[in-house]
Amino acid sequence: MFSITKDRTPVLFQQPAAVQQAAKDFNTDYNSKNSVKVRRAWGAFFEQIQKGLTQAKNAKGETMDGVSTFTAICKELDVPRSSAYAYIRTHISCSNYPQAIQDAAEDAGLNLAQDHVIAEYVNLKGKNEAGVNPAQPTILEARGIVALLADAPNPNKKPPVSHKTGAARFHELLNEAFEYADEEELEGVDVGNVVAVVIADNITGSDAITALQGMFQTTNGWTLVTDASGKVVGATAPVL
Repeated sequence: MFSITKDRTPVLFQQPAAVQQAAKDFNTDYNSKNSVKVRRAWGAFFEQIQKGLTQAKNAKGETMDGVSTFTAICKELDVPRSSAYAYIRTHISCSNYPQAIQDAAEDAGLNLAQDHVIAEYVNLKGKNEAGVNPAQPTILEARGIVALLADAPNPNKKPPVSHKTGAARFHELLNEAFEYADEEELEGVDVGNVVAVVIADNITGSDAITALQGMFQTTNGWTLVTDASGKVVGATAPVL
């Protein structure tokens, strides 16, 4: 059982009763679960600890500042300070949502503290569309809002790793490149130039260049452009 003693937890021992109680409550609740609801609870405890701190002295009798005191308490609770701060951020972020949304997010397993989720919620509040983001949503409305938040694009999410190999993966990469060009609305002539140069840079021999020229001419009527040395430097589109 966790207990606060002068020898085992000297910094906590010097804290007010409210801080000591929050530390005991955290230790009782702390476990290996990783749900948002649990992290929020941990954050609430650490926020109480942080707000109620008084300066303490270390083993050498030196007075510590607030950050050092909080760090020492985290160590006595066997929790990294960075984790404690992360729990506090989760608690504060989630507290900005109506309770119904917090409950719906917990059921859906959605972390409301993620930056892109917060941004999307702020966006929804700004639109203030009827039924989309009421101040006090019903259970069904909250579930709908959480569904919208869950669909918000996460810029930090890495794309899934492809398991294709060989020609199939090469084909996939080319498709991705052309999808990017379409999304960015790149000019066709610019795309053609890049494709021609990249292909030419990675094949060797005059026969290969001739084959490439034939492919471009047959596929889309484009013509390769070469410099004086015969190196491909681009492609020209047909005149329509």
